[in-house]
Amino acid sequence: MAPTAAQGVVPDQGVDRISDLPDELLCAVVSSLPAKDGARTMVLSRRWSNLRLSAPLNLDDGEFETNMAPFMPFRVILVEYLKLLHITRILSAHRGPVRRLRLGSICHTSTTSGDWLRSPALDKLEELHFRYEFMEFGPRQNRLPSSALRFSELRVASYGGCEFPDDLGCVTFLKLRELTLYQLRISDSALPAMISACPALGSLLLVDNNSVRRVRISSPRLVRLGISVIEARRRSSVVMKELIIVNAPSMEKLLLFRIDGGLKNIHVKFAPKLEVLGCLSSKSISKNLANRKLVSISPVESMQTVKSFSLVAKHFKLDNVMDFLRCFPCLEKLYFMMNDRPCFLNYLQPISSWEDESGQLLNSGPSIECLDRHLKEIVLINYEGSTGGANLFATFFLMNARVLRMMEVQVPFYCTTKWRKWKAEQKRALPKRKDWACPVAKLNFVHRSNFEHHEDEYITQELLSYDNPFGYQL
Repeated sequence: MAPTAAQGVVPDQGVDRISDLPDELLCAVVSSLPAKDGARTMVLSRRWSNLRLSAPLNLDDGEFETNMAPFMPFRVILVEYLKLLHITRILSAHRGPVRRLRLGSICHTSTTSGDWLRSPALDKLEELHFRYEFMEFGPRQNRLPSSALRFSELRVASYGGCEFPDDLGCVTFLKLRELTLYQLRISDSALPAMISACPALGSLLLVDNNSVRRVRISSPRLVRLGISVIEARRRSSVVMKELIIVNAPSMEKLLLFRIDGGLKNIHVKFAPKLEVLGCLSSKSISKNLANRKLVSISPVESMQTVKSFSLVAKHFKLDNVMDFLRCFPCLEKLYFMMNDRPCFLNYLQPISSWEDESGQLLNSGPSIECLDRHLKEIVLINYEGSTGGANLFATFFLMNARVLRMMEVQVPFYCTTKWRKWKAEQKRALPKRKDWACPVAKLNFVHRSNFEHHEDEYITQELLSYDNPFGYQL
């Protein structure tokens, strides 16, 4: 056994074992650090200084602080100028390539940014995030520099807050796998052209874009698609009205974060591997469900692949939900948000249809395949108790889901001042376990608020890794 410090032997001190590592490994460590932290390693030794200047660079304009009074005149323009100047100096002094570049606080079109985007140091860029902080609605304002589309080695890219060019020319991104288009002014022709230029694209996120009315998706390797459409802020603005999945043989997820603002029709022509769909809303249900205009999936076999489905509604009828369940016979998970924008006085109101349907639907034992064979997990989000019809919804599934394993009831914090007493009352309002279709199912009440998915900053590529648009994993 080797002697220890307790036995009077002091281990070696002051030995620089990090410097014994090979240059390739040290370069990987340095390049993974933010620009400021990476620069600090240069003071360690001459070797570290050389490594820093040759290691792949990670640049983020959000790291550069400026000491200016918040109300200084022209502060926004000066801050932008100083940040661009700082980046220009770094690029001119750095001998190695730039791996990642994030520009998220540029406020005005700058010829300087277009110039250094042509820097040879960026030729091997793998990740680019380019966004103007403020979108100006005048003609030709905040146009995306053509040099921002020249990077053929990109694997991750996002563009936002600018006008996307109509003509992409010969632009191709053979290695691009993750693309985000955020608050762009982009035409009906430019969007499919951009998608076609990315043959390896696996994840696409379209958030609140403008000037595109119809979106057609044809992508052989696309696995995840996320859509958000907010209501047009100007009468002259055009937002997405129709989504057509023409050819997506690899698509597994179609997540809709906000569609009440514009999206009226969704046509899925070919997506044989589609497993995750949602969320749809009560407004869309009431207007389009009866004549099947909202969601059209062809062939019918594609519906059988959907295993996770999400709904968000404030007022609805239970038979509408049942219609959706009949569309997805192999459904295994159901996420249902009771109220998307609650407040202290905005509880789920009692609905006559709940009362009318409760006796008939809760006791009739409707023959729905997913209820009989597949539906195992149900999440009720923003559950506000028996003050409205929420408990009838829970009752219906407890009495009819024959293979149910778990129902999780997520309760907003403000509803639970006296949590234990409130939870006991809610359980008493539900059927007794002996009356459940699956008596061994678990019923869990938890504190959780899920309203942040409405914020623009929350809709990110990370959400596409979940099987629901709320960013929640069972």
